[in-house]
Amino acid sequence: MKLAYRNTGIGVLCFLTSFPAFAGIMFEPYAGYETGTINCTSLSGISCDHNITGTAYGLRLGWRFPTPIWFALEGSSGSDTGKYGTAGVADEKISHTQAGLAIGFDFYKLRFWAGFSSSFSLTEVDQANPKSTPDRSHTGTSAKAGIGFSPFRLISLNVEYIQDSVSKVSLEGDETSYSMTDQYRSYSPSRILVSLSFPYYLNFK
Repeated sequence: MKLAYRNTGIGVLCFLTSFPAFAGIMFEPYAGYETGTINCTSLSGISCDHNITGTAYGLRLGWRFPTPIWFALEGSSGSDTGKYGTAGVADEKISHTQAGLAIGFDFYKLRFWAGFSSSFSLTEVDQANPKSTPDRSHTGTSAKAGIGFSPFRLISLNVEYIQDSVSKVSLEGDETSYSMTDQYRSYSPSRILVSLSFPYYLNFK
């Protein structure tokens, strides 16, 4: 049994050291197109689901170890349009921001990562009546998983799945911060982001 564990450890070590051995600061800006849904049910039980489409951009700043593992601080922002399935309901302008941590693994031309944000924020603005309808701001957490393909050294084509979780809701002009369940039965945004990023490493050897 001990021999099996030893052989496994040697195999993992050989696997990790078979990649290019360099370490350094990682700087990775990205921008792309996102699409998704906000699954929403009002307190009266009426569906308020809407589809969202728009653009997003962000930055990862972190450290790549001599093994192909990296971690980074990440911040992103997006601007979307929300379209309800109900006829006659006006579109909404949606903006969101988030900041958190990401950890990834580079496997030759492929890249894999996961991230978590504890400072997710999303604001909805009624485009038909922006002055008479109060903006709704939603805060909570966000988690993501992504995969990328790097055809060239400084370019990566990426797809990410992002799931947001809302815990607090505040209304424009109202200083009270409400629990999500005070305003909705459920409110769950999710998005798919297709992006182009430019991973760059400083002082790597």
